[in-house]
Amino acid sequence: DTVSGSIDIVNPAEFDVTIDEGESDASVVAGSEATIVVDVANLGDVSDEQNITVAVDGEERSNLTEPVELGGSGNQAVLFDIPTSTDDIGSRSITVASADDTAETTVDVLEPANFTVDLAASQTTVEAGQTIELTADVENIGGAEASREVTLTADNFADSETVTLAGGENTTVNFTIATSADATGEEITF
Repeated sequence: DTVSGSIDIVNPAEFDVTIDEGESDASVVAGSEATIVVDVANLGDVSDEQNITVAVDGEERSNLTEPVELGGSGNQAVLFDIPTSTDDIGSRSITVASADDTAETTVDVLEPANFTVDLAASQTTVEAGQTIELTADVENIGGAEASREVTLTADNFADSETVTLAGGENTTVNFTIATSADATGEEITF
């Protein structure tokens, strides 16, 4: 007697990982989460489950491990939200891995926006009925872009302007206060 049959030779499971740069954060402000989107593809023909892990600067984050089960030739996107703090400011290397593959990217963790304002008057005395010109030099000494309202309040005067500055940028905001003709002897404080 002869027995005949066939045996299919299949490729074993092999989990390929790719970071989706278009959907992942390239930079974040310290204190927020960096989102990394990982495309996981089983290049083999056999179903399997593997843990997808995340390491920051070579240190694996055990709280950022996601089990992924894929059938043969299957794929799935996995999203990781990596917490950051001011201790992370700078360029951070992010590595994602399966048992079979790794992928790397870099995330820049930026110092939060921090605005300073220096106010100066163009003159120290004016005649009644004239205007007072004030200049506010505004600088964002932080690393992230932000918008802030610059407000000048002086006696019965209030004015404001919203400025948007990237980290390290500065701008000038000008304010003009009109004095009344009968303001002789008065002092305006700001």
